[in-house]
Amino acid sequence: MKLLLIIGLFLGSISIIGQSNDSVSFLDFNLLSKSTIEFRGTSTINTFYFSSASLKGNGAFIINNNLDDSTYYADISVYVKSFDSGSKMLNSDMYEALKYDKYPTINFKLVKINNIEKSGGSKQNFNANITGVLTVAGKSNNMKIDFNIRELSDSTFYLKGNKSISMRDFNVDPPSKLFGLIQVADTLNINFNLYVELKKSYFYSTPMIMK
Repeated sequence: MKLLLIIGLFLGSISIIGQSNDSVSFLDFNLLSKSTIEFRGTSTINTFYFSSASLKGNGAFIINNNLDDSTYYADISVYVKSFDSGSKMLNSDMYEALKYDKYPTINFKLVKINNIEKSGGSKQNFNANITGVLTVAGKSNNMKIDFNIRELSDSTFYLKGNKSISMRDFNVDPPSKLFGLIQVADTLNINFNLYVELKKSYFYSTPMIMK
């Protein structure tokens, strides 16, 4: 998207803000069932939306105050045929274009947390930038994605982000009908609405030695 919105990356980062340089957080998370991913695109006749709530995601993190010294894993996957536009014909065309028979899932894996900073609000709110690998139709590409992160409770968080992609970057030919009179544009906008629940949280801090 674990993409991710993959993702849960922010859980570890949030938990360590303000802690000592010797602190380490151990975290696991699951993606909640109300999470969605939506593809928005345009054609020569309209704007269309494909959305899916059939996401699977999990991850684990061992996070130090310095993100470069942290270890983390996050993965999000979604079945191509779980996306629905409300049009059976358009669904069929997009499934075929995405080569669902050979590559039934779209996957996102977290590679790096580039930056995370507090954005204010009544609860903890953060803006984050991450690098991940998005795999569509068997083709994988690295990309950076910006997310807004909002704390809903002590153990649940909401992650919202979006990213525009080119279908041809993933060797996907945009669908066309009526000898090209109806043509889907190459650009798709991906909207992530991810709800993450913290499963476990361990914290270790080395005692400070006075010199």
